[in-house]
Amino acid sequence: MKQQLIFIFFLFFKLSYSAAQISVVEEKRIEHEGSVSTCITPDNKIITYAIQHEKGEDDQIEFRAFDDHFNEEGRFKTSCPAKINYSTNALSDKGDNYFSFILDNHRKIHSVVFNTETFEGSKLQVDLVDKFILNGNIDFLGGHSTVCFQNKFFILGTIKNVPCVLVYNMLTGTQHLTFIPGMNKKMKVSFLSSDESAPSLQLMYFNYKSKNIENQFIVSINEFGELEGNPCALSVQKGKILIDGNVTWIDEHKSLICGVTGESSSTAKGMYILEMEDGAVVKRSDYDFNEFKDFYSTLNAKTQKRIERKKSRKKNFESQCYMVTHPVVFNENAWTIVGEVFYPTYRTEYRTTYVNGRPVTNTVYVFDGFAYSHAVVLQVSPELEKIRDYAFNLDVKEKPFYPKKFVRIQQTDSKLNFFYASSNRFGHASLENGGITESETLSIVNEEDDLKETEKLKNWGGANVSYWYENYYLVSEAIEIKDKDASAGNKRKQYIQFKKIKIVSE
Repeated sequence: MKQQLIFIFFLFFKLSYSAAQISVVEEKRIEHEGSVSTCITPDNKIITYAIQHEKGEDDQIEFRAFDDHFNEEGRFKTSCPAKINYSTNALSDKGDNYFSFILDNHRKIHSVVFNTETFEGSKLQVDLVDKFILNGNIDFLGGHSTVCFQNKFFILGTIKNVPCVLVYNMLTGTQHLTFIPGMNKKMKVSFLSSDESAPSLQLMYFNYKSKNIENQFIVSINEFGELEGNPCALSVQKGKILIDGNVTWIDEHKSLICGVTGESSSTAKGMYILEMEDGAVVKRSDYDFNEFKDFYSTLNAKTQKRIERKKSRKKNFESQCYMVTHPVVFNENAWTIVGEVFYPTYRTEYRTTYVNGRPVTNTVYVFDGFAYSHAVVLQVSPELEKIRDYAFNLDVKEKPFYPKKFVRIQQTDSKLNFFYASSNRFGHASLENGGITESETLSIVNEEDDLKETEKLKNWGGANVSYWYENYYLVSEAIEIKDKDASAGNKRKQYIQFKKIKIVSE
């Protein structure tokens, strides 16, 4: 059995509840057809958008806007081609909200603009540049193949198997291709996560087919898709390939890049942080998981003894974990890095084949998604020296088939709040005064309180949480409910459950 399976079996989720309490300030259940997603605009309005299917009819996408008390203010609905594969949105400062979708076998981009002041909308559809193939699986673990920046989509893809960047202007529909000098078919490429306020985007790449990877490269791209300066070469140390990267800008010249390192572009062994200035590395620090105090603190006593035996023999415990990380946050005179730890899981299947007319049954192990266990919080000094590490549990029941970031981070005064939503659960932890505290998990939909006696919850449609304003958060869960007292043909309905919550410290 694979080592990571054994490791998953021994995971122990400790409960460490804090003095912080989650207070539900306001809630509302709203009927909403389709697979619903939510976002919050800069003026604190809620937008829901849902793809709705009806047999024999064109698919529809419906946008609805709500105020901070969940009262609907307006909606817009338009046809939307089928086979939607990707969705994201960008927000402007004029009430216009841009939503774009890659669809139709990745050959078209369909964009919709929804204005939260007039509640009107418009749409735009363009063909992708000829021979451009979206993504092509060239982004590696934890990376990003599509980012939104300055009202444009930057999309990784290939032309004749050579990686390139397609810049799509969602306002005009125009497209621009950028090729990186020296890029070839052997390169693994990924965007480093960034935000709209960044002066430029960063792209990381390296030759993954080389037996001995000597260098990884970081290059900057401006809002027009043009290269800025020469690529920066980072020498690869043994067992310390940069798996992912997140950029935090200090000013227009200086930035911090953090992420995970390992022996390959998947399994994580440690974390790193780079200080860069004008495209050059000023300082670098690496941190091994085996030197962390709390990294393995979520394991049970039996596994802890295994770790101690390894240490007594001066050997490292190999966890075979994966990790996705977040951009650096500055608090309490330290740089703080957050990583989410997860492991591949497998299920057993029995497959029968026939040899010379006789059935032969074989046992095979099939990948069954990633199981998330806990989050690691690393604090380092401005000189990039380690101060302390912490850990808190992730009560995540989902097992996505692709790396996903569940945790979101919000700084309030000197406190860092970490929060996430998954499968009807809202989880929260906070870092303040040199310690991590965890709050009790909140059920987004409480079947006893939120449902009528005649109603039965049939399906979960996806949970979401966003920081709203002041110290309020918006939690939502899409659900399907069957009501045995409803009229025939109308027993099943889809809803979205909103909860406005506040983290209260005692």
